[in-house]
Amino acid sequence: MMETFLKITALMTGIGIVLNFVLFPYLHREKVKKGIKDLKALIKPKDNNITSRGRGMKIGNLVLSDFILLDGLFDDYNFKFIKKEVEVKLPQDLLDVSQNLYLENQERKENNINPIFSDLKPYCIKSITFTREENGGEKKLCSIEIIRSSYFHSLISIKCLDDVLPDGQTIRNKYYSSIINDPYNLSPNGLNLIHGFGINVLVQTADNKIIIAQRNKLNVATSGGSYSISVGEHFNEESIDETHRRDIDIKKIAVRGIYEELGIEQEEIVDNGVKFLAIGFLPHAFQYGAVGFARVSIDSTEVWERIQMSKDGSREISDIKFVDFTLAGIVDFFKSTDVVLTQWLAGSLLISLMEINFITASKIASKFQDDYWRTDFLNKLSN
Repeated sequence: MMETFLKITALMTGIGIVLNFVLFPYLHREKVKKGIKDLKALIKPKDNNITSRGRGMKIGNLVLSDFILLDGLFDDYNFKFIKKEVEVKLPQDLLDVSQNLYLENQERKENNINPIFSDLKPYCIKSITFTREENGGEKKLCSIEIIRSSYFHSLISIKCLDDVLPDGQTIRNKYYSSIINDPYNLSPNGLNLIHGFGINVLVQTADNKIIIAQRNKLNVATSGGSYSISVGEHFNEESIDETHRRDIDIKKIAVRGIYEELGIEQEEIVDNGVKFLAIGFLPHAFQYGAVGFARVSIDSTEVWERIQMSKDGSREISDIKFVDFTLAGIVDFFKSTDVVLTQWLAGSLLISLMEINFITASKIASKFQDDYWRTDFLNKLSN
């Protein structure tokens, strides 16, 4: 009798293992695929394939016009940077603008004013393309061609787009406006225009909070004063790995940024490190960027203390807030907060709910049906 009982127990245990590790994950995968299908119907481009033109992200009645989703929302992204040792060639009127930015920075130094600008980012992206595996595979590769530039060149698209050139046209209208209609074409009319590429990471603490950082408007070039993603980095000379054919490792940049801005060590990043979920475009600044996500092993009570001791965070971050990483928590934060949020933050939070928490886009959209999202909430958003 006891032998029969033990056999039955072993059989039931085996069935349980099969259900937990084979059947249930399969069913869960189907649910995730359904969520991705829902998402394709709710964002632009409608078919979300690699040839479609990007449009502002739309979830329910919330439209993020300054967050254009170019590609993503399947698995962790792979990146390939193609670095060419050639200098960007700008038209003379843009070169003059770059020189004025340099002189402005020099004047700040002479007057003992902390310079906002530092010539540490001598690259810009020239092209960006997306490929997937053949035969319906979902593995993705984002290839980015970069050439040498200067930080002052790059600041043209951050600070000076509405400056009027000697011919009476603004920089935005003369050189950049056509890119909004086709953000996959970075250099229309054969021009080598300047575009930065941001490595942006949302960081989730051990107690299930997302870190939202207010960027110090005195010490950062973009999003100054607004509350945005946890970590924002760009590739620069420090990003190039001399031991591996001078390749640029985007995950290494993200890990470095998490340490330098938040004071969180690489060993404290859990769940296989940083994942990249999507590629986006910010029309107001003509900047491109990756949406990243990382979980860490420290809780929210430690974060501010770490930031105060960090290399960059103590200078670049003025304040932080925490939001529960749940759909209800994020919706409540959007409704109750009295601070200005970036559209990039809003879009990144919603994408992370879909990708990390496996919440379908249709369920998320159901929380954004009120007229509040068409009007009042937009007043809380900056570019």
